[in-house]
Amino acid sequence: MYGKKEKVAYEKEVFLRFLSLTDIHVDKDTIRAGDPHKNEPDILCEFIHGGDAGFELSRLTNRTLMMIQKSRTPEKYPYVRCGEDSLRQARKKIRKRYSVNVPVNLLLYTEYPISSPESYIREVVKPLARSLNHQYAEIWFMGKDTATVIYERPLISLPN
Repeated sequence: MYGKKEKVAYEKEVFLRFLSLTDIHVDKDTIRAGDPHKNEPDILCEFIHGGDAGFELSRLTNRTLMMIQKSRTPEKYPYVRCGEDSLRQARKKIRKRYSVNVPVNLLLYTEYPISSPESYIREVVKPLARSLNHQYAEIWFMGKDTATVIYERPLISLPN
């Protein structure tokens, strides 16, 4: 789909759009691509008020619809029956492991075409995020116009 340079530029563009929809304050000069050969997340950065973080990005799209859209004239095939890939794509990404010493967050984002409403995808992925063993501090879902936290690692309180 993309060469390495195009992938890095595209992921930074997605990440900047995500930041514009949230109250997360990242020093934009510190945003850099992680090294997949070192098991780093897609984006590494620093918060304005201190602290480092990593963000793994995962595009949720319906591959069947995307292939049909690229290969056929929509007017000719107005109705297509297909399943939803989002849960499978999210499960695969949630299970991923990283070799960094910073909190890692997952950003699941939709890219059209998708076959289910964003609200459905968000609600289906929430229990998955709670049930699978993973290392994410937060899991975010970004749709067309909004970004919301769908999982936050519980804080463990120690007895007094």
